[in-house]
Amino acid sequence: QTCPAGGEEVTSQVGEILGVEIEGALSQYARVRCGGTFSERKQDANYQGIQTCQAAHLIGGAGLACFYGCFGFGDCKDACPFDAIYMEEGLPRIDVVNCTGCGNCVTACPRDLISLAPIDDDQDHFVSCSNLDRGKEARRVCKKACIGCGLCVKVCPYDAVEMENNLAKIDHRNCQECGLCATKCPTDAIIDLGAYQNWKKIKKPKEPTSPTTIS
Repeated sequence: QTCPAGGEEVTSQVGEILGVEIEGALSQYARVRCGGTFSERKQDANYQGIQTCQAAHLIGGAGLACFYGCFGFGDCKDACPFDAIYMEEGLPRIDVVNCTGCGNCVTACPRDLISLAPIDDDQDHFVSCSNLDRGKEARRVCKKACIGCGLCVKVCPYDAVEMENNLAKIDHRNCQECGLCATKCPTDAIIDLGAYQNWKKIKKPKEPTSPTTIS
C-alpha cells in the first residue's frame, strides 16, 4: 500500500486515486551491518579477480578474512537507481536524502549486509557488525567487530540489548537511546547513527573512493 520509490507524496496521491486513506509510516532507509573499512579489516590474500562483490563471494571471499564482512566493490552502489549510495574507505555510505527504501541494494549484496529499517530521531543506535564468530576470531579479522563481550548488555538499564550468536542485538521497542551501549563498546561496533551520519541531510565527499583492488 506504499510506493517506496515515490515517497510519502506519491503514496498519498496513489491513495487519493484509489479512494483509500493510506496511513503514514516511517520512511524506510538502508542500513549497512558492517563497520570495517579497508584499514580496519584484515586481508588474508590479495584478490586480483573480477571487481564485483558477487564474483568475490562466489570464489569464497576473495581473501577477505572476515567471512561476514563487506567486500567493498560497490555492487549495492551500482544497483541503486537514486544515487543514494557512495563508497568510502571500502564501505557503502547511505545518503538518506536520496534513499527511497526501494531495496535494490539489499538484493545486490551477496552477504546480506544491508537491511531496510525505519530511521527516526528515536532509533539512532545500531550494531554495525554481522560477525557471528567468538571474540578472539572476530577481533582478529576486524578492528570494528563485535566481540561478544556483553558489556552493552550489562550496562543497558532498559534490558534493550541482548547477545545472539555472539553478536549484540538492540531491541528498539525497549531502547531509550541513552547511548550507554555505544559508549561502553570496546570496538565501537555500536554506533550512533545521528552522530556517525547526519540522517537528515548528509553531504557526499567530492571524490568518493572506489578502489579497483583490495590489498
